[in-house]
Amino acid sequence: MVALSNSDMIAVLWEMIFRESDTVVILIEWILARMVLHPDVQSKVQEEVDMITERSQPVMESDVTNMVYLQTVVNEVLKLHCPSPLLV
Repeated sequence: MVALSNSDMIAVLWEMIFRESDTVVILIEWILARMVLHPDVQSKVQEEVDMITERSQPVMESDVTNMVYLQTVVNEVLKLHCPSPLLV
């Protein structure tokens, strides 16, 4: 086994830190792409959001914990399209 030098370890850590913001953007893009391909899933997510937020209210962070279907969709997209090989 080859040991990484300090500069190599620092480079890997910086890559992880800077790539983290990209992973969120990539995940959102994949979620939206998958919902475009599956309008039935998009409709169910929209129904859940409307039901929990009373349709005209903005989504609050506290609302997300009640959105079981949305969380399931996000988890399934993560299984299909992991945004970072380091997350696997």
